[in-house]
Amino acid sequence: ILVGLIVSLASGMALPAIVIDLLSIGTAAGALLVMVLAFAGVAQGAWSQAGRALAVSGLTLVLAGDAFQAVALRGSADAALMWSISFAIRDGVGNGLFYASLLVLGVLMLPGHRWLGGMALANGALGYAAMLFAAEVGVPPHLNFMLVAAWFVALGVAWWGEAEAPAMTPRRE
Repeated sequence: ILVGLIVSLASGMALPAIVIDLLSIGTAAGALLVMVLAFAGVAQGAWSQAGRALAVSGLTLVLAGDAFQAVALRGSADAALMWSISFAIRDGVGNGLFYASLLVLGVLMLPGHRWLGGMALANGALGYAAMLFAAEVGVPPHLNFMLVAAWFVALGVAWWGEAEAPAMTPRRE
């Protein structure tokens, strides 16, 4: 879903607003589910709970910002104000908390899965860099989400490999 959203926005295709809304909301809801599952797989402790709280609150604000943006796209009189509010909620606060949760998750994953933890850390750092410098440099917004999509795929492959590993190893008795 995330790749579909990125490609549709980056290509400038004139998709119907409802399709963009569904892709955007589906992406945020899917990311929220994956992040909750990812934090459930790391060691339980204060940092894990803090990271989960950052992910849940950040991605919930992303969903709320997407809803406001859908209203702003269809609105008339206060569309600019609604867009500004939704931008602040989704991009300023929501994505900022999401990137913080990626940094926490990356640190927690480093001992068990170095490359997944490193990718999570890179995603968080690139997310903050994109928030700060994307407009000045002239790159499309949320370009870093391509790395987030790659991280989700790598995380899925790692989970799948771990689920298959016990069945493939012989039992010692």
